[in-house]
Amino acid sequence: MPMCSRLMTVVVSFAVCGLAQRVSFQRIVTREFPGASIVGGSLLPPESGQPPRLVSWGDRIRLHQIPKGRSGELSGYRNFGPGGCLLDVNQDGAADLVLYEQSAIAGETGRMVWLASPEWTLNLIDSQADFNDCLATTLFGSPGVLIIHRQSQVRFYQVPADRSARWPYREIYSIYTPSAQGGLLRADVDGDGHLDIFVGNYWLKAPDQDAQPWKLYAINQWWNTPRSAMLRLATAKPLDTPFPILFAAESEASPARLAWFERPADPTQLWLETRLDALPPLRRPHAVATADLNGDMRPELVVGENSGAGSRLLIYWSLGSGKYQGTRVDVVPGIRGLWMYDYDSDGDSDIIGIGPRHFYVWRHQRRR
Repeated sequence: MPMCSRLMTVVVSFAVCGLAQRVSFQRIVTREFPGASIVGGSLLPPESGQPPRLVSWGDRIRLHQIPKGRSGELSGYRNFGPGGCLLDVNQDGAADLVLYEQSAIAGETGRMVWLASPEWTLNLIDSQADFNDCLATTLFGSPGVLIIHRQSQVRFYQVPADRSARWPYREIYSIYTPSAQGGLLRADVDGDGHLDIFVGNYWLKAPDQDAQPWKLYAINQWWNTPRSAMLRLATAKPLDTPFPILFAAESEASPARLAWFERPADPTQLWLETRLDALPPLRRPHAVATADLNGDMRPELVVGENSGAGSRLLIYWSLGSGKYQGTRVDVVPGIRGLWMYDYDSDGDSDIIGIGPRHFYVWRHQRRR
């Protein structure tokens, strides 16, 4: 393995031109939940007769209607960690919720549970769990969820035939580096038709057959501190690249690195890193998302800081050929999650966000 990655730096100036000048975002909804501790969330799939909704969790589970943000408590269960995802566990056509229920005793592992909609009854998956990342997926025909147990062990929990039973799990890979690992996505990295796994600093190559082992390859070397590999990840497919590119942000650092990574001809080698540096530097970017926001067929990168007062919502506009220009869209008390969603069906993606105590909507404004 090479001893260092190839690195390019782009210092982002906060001005945009061309199509981006005709696009802006205006915050139209801010709802505060005094005393709340929101740590995660997910958009619920549209249901007939239901307004678009977002579910958030942390000190409690809340259901937010979009765009007004009217919210109610989904269940009486409390004290959930960041790890969570949606999965139709019982195959009834409605999304259920897989969560990490934290232990009341500091330092002890909690429980992995799932809540069955629409009553949101709690069911046990595993009595010993500790994870910040959860991804609903299918491995070799079996539905389930991927997690990073204790920020180092990639596990797949398979939905059992008996939904009331504990879920069997398989250890996909244990990662041993100086840094805890965060960030979990799937994509066909090497073009062999199998979905691989992005995890922290690495990607895991999927085997051709279920019984074969997964293979680990480094994308970057962001493991210089105990938490530097706790990343937020997003992928996009620009028109001028044959494979998806990977965006990564150091979620717990201040100042934090933000970069996009291009797959080399040999994807088992370190990837080409292009740094996106903001002025002032990024602080704890807890949310990243991608979408084409100005109709030029190139994906933009949307980033939300979670660093208390003065946290920024930023958009990095794609100029093509790997170049980006950044704008500061707004300043809020903090952002934990971002979703691109056309809530008003006008053909343009709006931005939905949650913070530790807030729900936000930024409406897409385009000058035709």
